[in-house]
Amino acid sequence: MLQNIRLGSIMVSTAENSAFAVINRLIDSIGPRTELVMTFFEDGRFGYYCSSNKGFLKLAKQFGWLLTDNRIDESGIITGEGYYATQWFDACFWQCKSERRSIDLEHILRNNWQSLERDEYYPHNMPFRHFEKDGYKCYYIYDYYTKNSKHERTDLDKRARNLIFNMKNGIADHQAARILGNAINLQFDKESKSNHLIIPIAASTIETHTKRFSRFCQLLSWYTGIKNGYDTVEVVEEKIEIIPKSLVSLHHIKLDNKKLHRKSVFLIDDVYTTGGSFTDMVYKLKKHGITDIQGIFLSKTNFD
Repeated sequence: MLQNIRLGSIMVSTAENSAFAVINRLIDSIGPRTELVMTFFEDGRFGYYCSSNKGFLKLAKQFGWLLTDNRIDESGIITGEGYYATQWFDACFWQCKSERRSIDLEHILRNNWQSLERDEYYPHNMPFRHFEKDGYKCYYIYDYYTKNSKHERTDLDKRARNLIFNMKNGIADHQAARILGNAINLQFDKESKSNHLIIPIAASTIETHTKRFSRFCQLLSWYTGIKNGYDTVEVVEEKIEIIPKSLVSLHHIKLDNKKLHRKSVFLIDDVYTTGGSFTDMVYKLKKHGITDIQGIFLSKTNFD
């Protein structure tokens, strides 16, 4: 088997000391007959191909990687995407039968998984700002201005709006989860997060809810160590917007009482506007005996 390592801009890793240590561990951990190509990207993700799915799952568990997606290339080769927790570097590792096959597989990985925009465009050390809604503590990072706002938006405002728009459409979940995860880790220590669940405020349809929050909650849980409560909320039908005021508007969801039992909750959403959905979700959770609730939002609409 051919082994080839090409390293790009190396960044020292807190957990592994360096990219070379990661590569050395890879060499020690895979069998000599296993084909493996891994392309590490600078934003903390990697694309991979491995001839042994079982072996790669074992490898991912050993390294603490999060595997999030896979797809079949037009040539029939199955590749996947994951995230690694160390500080980031640019590198490619090959172990294949020939150099030509290694190069072809790397090309497939980069085409399938390399991000089209650099994450460095968004600051990742943004702290929370605070407010209260109905006596509950809430946190957010960015001001969000609508298109009709007369506010002269800064470059950061425009970036935030773009990020939020993309998150709503399920195409910026990694950037959004990393930014929000960093803010959560700055705000809350490990002990205060230990009994919490991350629960999204339900979107209006099953399709929108899944696209917006499924992988986002998985990533946010991985970044923060907070348990993923995505599956405690089930959207069972489309939301009806016009209903009697006396009824809570989140009639279209079901909550899993067993999984919520004695838990504290971080309610997660992309934008806080009027707080109506947050209030409705709090109402539903309180009916299930949950009283320790805090809201966490990527942004809050600014009406100035």
